[in-house]
Amino acid sequence: MDAITMGPMIDPALSEAIKHWNDYASESAQNMHALLATLDPLQGALQVGQSVAEAVRFAHWTPAGMSLANPAIFSLSLAFKELSNIQLAALNRGYEGYTQLLKTTLGIGQQLAETMQGAANPQQLLAAYLEASLNIAKQYEADISNQVSNLNDLQAAYNIWFQRTLDSLIEKGALEPVFS
Repeated sequence: MDAITMGPMIDPALSEAIKHWNDYASESAQNMHALLATLDPLQGALQVGQSVAEAVRFAHWTPAGMSLANPAIFSLSLAFKELSNIQLAALNRGYEGYTQLLKTTLGIGQQLAETMQGAANPQQLLAAYLEASLNIAKQYEADISNQVSNLNDLQAAYNIWFQRTLDSLIEKGALEPVFS
């Protein structure tokens, strides 16, 4: 075989970079379905808010007739304090998640420039670019997975708060169990 019949040679680094992307794409396709399935926490949080509004609207309670020393009023004030703490934690976690995404985004240019230095030919340059972009995609995936995990934690906190608050208010006589 001579150079004409052999065809172009593919740099081993480029072959390896393409293989890494192929493996990642296969794994990501499987993970994408699971990730999208976990995005229900936003809907869950909205359902908690709707349930709170319905409970207050349909409950038979008379706050005007209760004194501040009433255990139900005290329980209600503690519940709202706990809810505000959950909301504050949600804001902080959201801020941290968006800050991490911003840091990842800001580091992309530098990562690409550092990775592609020293490439001896176009195939090596392409291989370096593919490897760097794969690392960047994985960083974004980790950032987004962390945010989804935070959303799941917040949904659980809202659900626990809601159930505990309803149970407490029913126990204290502030609500009648009209929706049980």
